Amino acid sequence: MVERLIESCNRHGRPLSTVSEALQAFDLLSVNAELAQKAVTTALNDAGVDNDEARAIAGRTVHCADFLLRRQDNLAADFVVGNPPYIRLEDVPAARGRAYRRACPTMSGRSDIFVGFIETGLKFKSPSPTTESFLESRPLRRRFSRFTLVLGRTVTKQPP
Repeated sequence: MVERLIESCNRHGRPLSTVSEALQAFDLLSVNAELAQKAVTTALNDAGVDNDEARAIAGRTVHCADFLLRRQDNLAADFVVGNPPYIRLEDVPAARGRAYRRACPTMSGRSDIFVGFIETGLKFKSPSPTTESFLESRPLRRRFSRFTLVLGRTVTKQPP
């Protein structure tokens, strides 16, 4: 995804330093976030960005955070893409499960946490947000729910 964003920045004459304005990614596990940051850094290096700057941009783009419990006040997205893990809410530690239920009212009864990811993804400010989720049908048949997200902004104009 970052390679396509780099291509778009080049096509529209935007500096590659603006990548983090157009793409935000979250993962709960630090090892996954670090791997994603390394992939973003490598893609930026391949595009000619100095390593220190590429690492800084990657750090602003990929976050190790609990997406469901993170404040979303300042995020906007034209599209949200997710590949949620399927975890039954009953299998999450009790305190975290209660926090998820407070943050995501759609996670009621016997739920899978992907429901909360979809709910959260739909809250992003945009005139016409599009939410895409890669979901297996088995949990949906059981009426469970859940969602790792990549948030994007369409970039077409040169920054001021």
